[in-house]
Amino acid sequence: MWAITIFIVSSIPRIGITIARLEGCDKIAHFVEYFILGWALRYWSRDGRPRFLAGGIAYAAFDEFHQRYVPGRVMNLGDFVADAAGITLGFLMIGAIYRRRAKASHKESSEDG
Repeated sequence: MWAITIFIVSSIPRIGITIARLEGCDKIAHFVEYFILGWALRYWSRDGRPRFLAGGIAYAAFDEFHQRYVPGRVMNLGDFVADAAGITLGFLMIGAIYRRRAKASHKESSEDG
């Protein structure tokens, strides 16, 4: 569902409204939206298969390419880098949380026995 949401939002044409922007704020937005996607992909994969991460990065590339055809939007390498960084960090952070929980659970069970 999150990937669909990303696609829908990136399909909305820019309509010429000027909003005061701080340099790089759009990169933060890209990072955050793809961090959430990376988190979700890792959560659903449970075993951390790298193909889920690779698929997420490929989706980010597809989304940037798709924006090339949306009026007022552009394909941007910097946005893709922010997307890829966000998805990778989200994926890796959830993996680290899973490993920590498994280690704590294993330690608990060995102390009980």
